[in-house]
Amino acid sequence: MTQERAAEDIQRVELALTRLFREVRSTLRDDVALVHPQATPAAYNILAHLVNVGPARAADLAEVFAVDKAAISRHLCQLEALGLIERTPNPADRRALHVTATEQGRRGYLTAKQVRLERLRERLRRWPPEEVRLLADLLEKLDLGGR
Repeated sequence: MTQERAAEDIQRVELALTRLFREVRSTLRDDVALVHPQATPAAYNILAHLVNVGPARAADLAEVFAVDKAAISRHLCQLEALGLIERTPNPADRRALHVTATEQGRRGYLTAKQVRLERLRERLRRWPPEEVRLLADLLEKLDLGGR
């Protein structure tokens, strides 16, 4: 492959990722609205983490999302006020609090996830299974979070 062709391919990847990220942001707004009309995308991502991974301390969430504790605290206050999370004493250390998704938060997130998966299934419906598998493999290989 020539250097010129490689540069063109990199530009195509960057353009496709830009369009994909724009669509993901739009989809995220739709997902958030399904969970609660007053929730923010950042708070929704915290809720998603709590549903998928389980209870966590606020300090751990700050580390996972690479934001300061004050930002996490604001998002947790919002989620708690909306009834989507609760804070309970940590059984291992009563001074610390565990943050957990409430049943309402869990249901809302899982509903939004189901809608999102259905939209994705519809977009990939006509793709041959081996191409869907290849896409999954390539996206896992790209794994932007694993630099």
